[in-house]
Amino acid sequence: MAERIDGVYEEAVASRLLPGVSVIAGDRDDGLLSLDQDVGDLIPRMGKHGIITGFENGSAKLAPKSVPVTLRMLLSHTSGQEYDWMNPVLGQWRAGRNEEPFSGPTVNNKCSIPLVFTPGTSFAYGAGYDWAGKVVEIATKTTLEEFMRARIWAPLGIEQDFSFFPQNKKGMKARMAEFSTLGEKGQPPAVDFLSYDMLGGTTDCIGGGGIYTSAKGYYTFLSALLRWDLGFLTLHPSTNFFGLSWMRGASRR
Repeated sequence: MAERIDGVYEEAVASRLLPGVSVIAGDRDDGLLSLDQDVGDLIPRMGKHGIITGFENGSAKLAPKSVPVTLRMLLSHTSGQEYDWMNPVLGQWRAGRNEEPFSGPTVNNKCSIPLVFTPGTSFAYGAGYDWAGKVVEIATKTTLEEFMRARIWAPLGIEQDFSFFPQNKKGMKARMAEFSTLGEKGQPPAVDFLSYDMLGGTTDCIGGGGIYTSAKGYYTFLSALLRWDLGFLTLHPSTNFFGLSWMRGASRR
């Protein structure tokens, strides 16, 4: 819980609503994107390793990806990608390449891993929103932060309350919450953990969990969305953001 309404905190998975709105802006507003378009040309490293089915004699068994991945799949966790730190098979695949799970400075580094099922046929919690953010960047020829600032944050008057890199923004850095942790054995008292970096040295905008904001800023955005007071988008009045049928024909694994 935020101690101060204007303090800046990491949003983690609550970040994902913003890339979702950005995709809808690119789809319904700008005409640059479509929820059901094949995004393979825009993000070719997504799923490039195919679908992993296990290991045989220490080598990964990989099948070709025969179904295209769409934005709808990325936003509904039905693209076939699962976080490698949640899946033992993907963890083994990473270890075989001397790589740490979800590591590296870019989305490509963190998320270029095998799929775990044919796209659109099941559900797994993964990096779909990280990839969706990259799609927005490539389609709009700008960074996700710049796009959100121009299209969402500034129109709502909250551009000083949102950023992927608040440490580089004078107006936010001074308001960032400090982190603490328990001692080496997990026992109190808590001690300062000033070296903590949620992004792990990431240089990309991580749409799936990399946004920092204040309680005031997030409330302003969320309340505008819930009231459908979207002056920052020029969507047709009949558009139903909450009824876009994200998942079609997919079942939970």
